[in-house]
Amino acid sequence: MDILKRSRFDKLVEKATNELLIEPDIESALVICDLVRGQEISAKNAVSSIKRRLQHDNPNVILHTLYVLESMMKNCGTSVHEEVATPDFMQALVSLTTKSHEVCMQVLACIQNWAFVFKDKPEFSAIQEAYDELKSEGHTFPPFSENDAMFSVVCAPNWKEESFCHRCKVPFTTFRRRHHCRNCGNSVCAECSSERLVLPKFGIEKEVRVCDHCFEQLTRNPSREKPSKEEKPNKEKKPQPNPDEQSAQAQRERERRERELETREAEELELALALSASEAESKERERRGTNLTSQKPIEVNTAYTGAHAERGPLQLLPVLDTTDMDPELARYLNRHYWENRANAVNQATSKANHEASHATPMPQPSAPIYSSPVPPRVQSPTKIGVNHTVNVASDAVVRSGNENNAHSAGLTLPGVPELTTSKQEEFLNALRASIEFFVNRLQSNSLRGRSIANDTTVQALFLTLHEMHPQLLQCKQGLEDRRG
Repeated sequence: MDILKRSRFDKLVEKATNELLIEPDIESALVICDLVRGQEISAKNAVSSIKRRLQHDNPNVILHTLYVLESMMKNCGTSVHEEVATPDFMQALVSLTTKSHEVCMQVLACIQNWAFVFKDKPEFSAIQEAYDELKSEGHTFPPFSENDAMFSVVCAPNWKEESFCHRCKVPFTTFRRRHHCRNCGNSVCAECSSERLVLPKFGIEKEVRVCDHCFEQLTRNPSREKPSKEEKPNKEKKPQPNPDEQSAQAQRERERRERELETREAEELELALALSASEAESKERERRGTNLTSQKPIEVNTAYTGAHAERGPLQLLPVLDTTDMDPELARYLNRHYWENRANAVNQATSKANHEASHATPMPQPSAPIYSSPVPPRVQSPTKIGVNHTVNVASDAVVRSGNENNAHSAGLTLPGVPELTTSKQEEFLNALRASIEFFVNRLQSNSLRGRSIANDTTVQALFLTLHEMHPQLLQCKQGLEDRRG
């Protein structure tokens, strides 16, 4: 395994010191430093590979190798310093001063920086001796810069070779193997070093073995155990939530949502009423046009026309300003317009009836005729599931409404008894309004995808129509009997 690692490391060194490189390969140099610093390759093997590369004949290769060596001295710690500060390695560097001028100046700069850093450390005396030798030979050193002599780096500690576990004190045997903690360097057994961590402070970027004691220290959160003095007063001053205030706030929020829901329902109801009024008004115009064109008595039409001509065109002015609104929607929502129009129509009808009652009576026919033309059935453009009872009631109300409209428009013949009484007319008008509102409500729910089972308005209208249905059947039967 070590041979394979050394082979990969040698290839990486060759890549970083390739003779074709114009500038130093910084990325490869940093990878080499990380491998040595993370102890994936020993410092001894790394320095041996660098020493072999320094013996190359190409000056460009030597320059790149010196750059890699300088990077290792600054980033790989004491283990590399001890391997470099040996008499053999320093003599190999001194012999390079006879090469090209660029190589000589680079060697002098490296030895000068190392001598300045390790001048107070006797274990690195070989560097100081090489510096003194070069200086005595008269070599001119380049200008010194303290920034280039920064060698303070935190590296992983060296492994301590012990015969027993540092934690449990059990001796190592054939079956109890020895391991090393990458954080403290102590010898531990497998039971005391079962955890793995990344050690970025040592440049180790992959998970490595650590002892249990170092694992506890590295994974401990000091902020949980010892909160700072500044955090304690803040925690004490933090106000506690009041349950009453929370409940009141929740109640206010619920009331606000209910008000918004009621407002939305009211707006939708107003829109449905406006649409219902528009549809009813269009049906009323169709029925009036059909009745006026199908009636035969000329005297009645002349009287109505004369009354209408005497009165002149109705002057109806809308109250609301509809300049910024949709024309159709503004007309539907203009309540004053519809009230004034209904009052004007009622006044015209009453005046026509009054003039018709004072006109010359027509001769009585031999047999009274009660039949009246029935307009075609009008269907709603939107098909929704409405009860059959509502359809039957709607047909009866339409037929009764046509007859009432003919009567109210001044088409009642003299001597012919009225088909319905005032109470029946009020009942039919109320029934017609309820059916239109009921149908519009169903259409609104269908368009919005709502369920009618949860609509209390639809349920109330259905009960009302269900109670009014028997009375409508009685009224219809009475009319059928009189016609028969």
